[in-house]
Amino acid sequence: MRKISLIVIHCSATRADRDFTAKDVDTAHRFRGFSCWGYHYYIRKSGQIEPMRDEDTVGAHARGFNAISLGVCYEGGLDEDGKAADTRTSRQKESLHRLVRELLQRYPDAKVVFIGPCVAKRKEAQRDEAVDFIMTFEEVASVLAGLDIQMEQAKPYSMSFTSVREAHGFAQAGGVMGAVKAYLKEEADKINAVQVANLDKKAIGALRAYAKSGKAPGQFIEVMACEGGCITGPCSHNEITAGKRQLTQELAKRKETY
Repeated sequence: MRKISLIVIHCSATRADRDFTAKDVDTAHRFRGFSCWGYHYYIRKSGQIEPMRDEDTVGAHARGFNAISLGVCYEGGLDEDGKAADTRTSRQKESLHRLVRELLQRYPDAKVVFIGPCVAKRKEAQRDEAVDFIMTFEEVASVLAGLDIQMEQAKPYSMSFTSVREAHGFAQAGGVMGAVKAYLKEEADKINAVQVANLDKKAIGALRAYAKSGKAPGQFIEVMACEGGCITGPCSHNEITAGKRQLTQELAKRKETY
């Protein structure tokens, strides 16, 4: 077994709007005089990892370092105009991260992964020193796709408790506040609530004023980073009316309530 000191990451230096298959890599490298493709792994835009040279075989990708390295290449690296850019898809990024971790043989200590509904939650998780990695639901879906895990084929998992309808309304502005009031029932009338459904300059200024003065017009402040809530967040690809309608339809399917 070869002694590996380096894992070298390359891009295929091809345009993001054009496919460049593993066969294309092989053809290009043979044209340059190589015996076959020079990398050990190739990551397509879909996130698929395609093995190339065996790890015990010296590659042809980093002159002067081939004997002690492994070569990993991802498809892309140029934008639609042929200019250098980070064109990696979310699936490519996850596959690359996973592959490199496998090649490095993970540290024995467990790592903590924060899985949140959207990119707006990243900042919150980054403040937690216990969190090693942060992933959105979209990125988790990429992991499942990369590992070819079909959720519909998974065995049913029974929960020890059942969440109520109101608890699932958090995805829209007023949802968290609504769940709290539903839980408190008649006591809810004693609470003055403040709703912030978009972190624009005006909303941020108001929150800072509350914090500085120590006074707020309510005992409960619900803050949504995105206008309308998660249903119109950057990963939802949805507008607020359609988002509310879809969420309402899903909530209506749940019978459990406070």
